[in-house]
Amino acid sequence: MHKGNERKMRNNAEGTQNNIMEEFQSFHGNEELLAKVIDCFPYPIEVYAPDGTAVLVNKAMLTEYHVSDPDMIIGNYNIFMDPPFIATGQFHLVKQAFQGETVFHPDIKVPLDKIAEQYGLSIEEFQLKCSVRATY
Repeated sequence: MHKGNERKMRNNAEGTQNNIMEEFQSFHGNEELLAKVIDCFPYPIEVYAPDGTAVLVNKAMLTEYHVSDPDMIIGNYNIFMDPPFIATGQFHLVKQAFQGETVFHPDIKVPLDKIAEQYGLSIEEFQLKCSVRATY
């Protein structure tokens, strides 16, 4: 990637991140409302303490991983001790973000084969389901 384009992408990403952070910071002092908002998101969300321990999970996360009790995750799961996460090579970037640094990583690979496996599908079946879903 050309240095100028990479710099522009980094600036755009940082600007977007700052806007999102400002929106979430507006919840400061009203953490209960923020937790309710996060719980209503239709996709899985986990919130971590700086040491990597899960402190909040939403309903979609519990459904995604077939977990009935959030206490099985909250206070018990630590992303920095999760071998599959460590194997992604993203450890240092997430650690930097948890320390308050802005992190830019344009080359994130979505492990479609692992996701398909999780749902008991072949990669072809998974891609077909995704393409059908995307046409609606």
